[in-house]
Amino acid sequence: MTTFTFWQNSVSIHQAPLVRALSDLGVNVRVVTTRGLASGRRELGWGLPDYGGAELHIEPSEREIGVLIERSRNDNAHIFSGIDSYAELNSIRPRLIAAGGGPLVAVSEPWDPRGCARKVRNALAPMIRRRAIRDYDMFLACGDLAMRQLRRMVNDPKLVHDFGYFVNPSRLLSAPQTNEVPIITFAGELSPRKDPLMILRALSTLADVPWKLNFVGDGPLRSVLKVEAQKYGLTDRTRFWGAVEHARVREVIAVSDLLILPSRFDGWGAVLNEALVDGVPVIASSMVGAKTLVRGTLQGGVFEVGRWRDLARLISLELDAVSDQSRKQNLQAWANECITAEVAARYLIRLLATNSTETAVAPWKYRTDSKGMGQP
Repeated sequence: MTTFTFWQNSVSIHQAPLVRALSDLGVNVRVVTTRGLASGRRELGWGLPDYGGAELHIEPSEREIGVLIERSRNDNAHIFSGIDSYAELNSIRPRLIAAGGGPLVAVSEPWDPRGCARKVRNALAPMIRRRAIRDYDMFLACGDLAMRQLRRMVNDPKLVHDFGYFVNPSRLLSAPQTNEVPIITFAGELSPRKDPLMILRALSTLADVPWKLNFVGDGPLRSVLKVEAQKYGLTDRTRFWGAVEHARVREVIAVSDLLILPSRFDGWGAVLNEALVDGVPVIASSMVGAKTLVRGTLQGGVFEVGRWRDLARLISLELDAVSDQSRKQNLQAWANECITAEVAARYLIRLLATNSTETAVAPWKYRTDSKGMGQP
């Protein structure tokens, strides 16, 4: 029986769907997380995500890790979160290799390339990470930037494959909903890195058309955003939800007409997945890893990071398209074929069952027409 062991730094709601899908497809899955659910998320009422039939080990002791290494050394694959980002996992990897375990696979988001210090660090990354890189037999890159970075670092670029994070439809709506006024949603931390201020600036140029705006989440920019909304005369059209439980976030997104993620940098941005699988188009900045899912106008649009006028233009196009009743169903159909957890699980099984240097096209990168619809 095929067996995969996931070595993760923490419990993750955005990795659990993939694990659950693998288990449902008959793969024996073991998940080892060195940390449990973050305290902040517990305070919001979050519980452990559903890992399905996977064997779950949360915060195991050193002795228990030794037992798990021995039990798992003959597994078909050991899948690590990050290349060398987490000290706890860095200590496990050489012990697993010494025990004869393998092959080893690294799932890696991109490194933030912004700023002089980061540029120097990224330039030195191949040298710094050379030893860790040699430990792995395959790399799963989350987004196009991660693909470019990793392919510059490894000896054989064919060892690097497209990957990401995956979720399933929320199933919160029994029937398509039509809003009287288009609803635009931002979901995430209200922080400079996520740059929610850009949304208000862009929407201030579209005050003559109907829309409502949701900010779902909390963070250091909340008070600033309220001041800016007042300055632009948008207070009555803007709602601040604060931090809410994840299921409620999914519900707000599912009934929206558009989701925007304008981040200055986002390693992935699973909120884009959450919108797309529920048939909600998205707009993302060019520095969001999950922008790779935006294959055409069906999925939404991508603007150059920091350019609020380009964002405003895309929002205007999306507001014009709200009346297209077939778009939601077409988008959901594409998502079901290309980016659900089950689709990703089948893709991962195919990658790990064959020679890792073979070319495999990620499902979301199947050839598409100009609108982003999949082609055979």
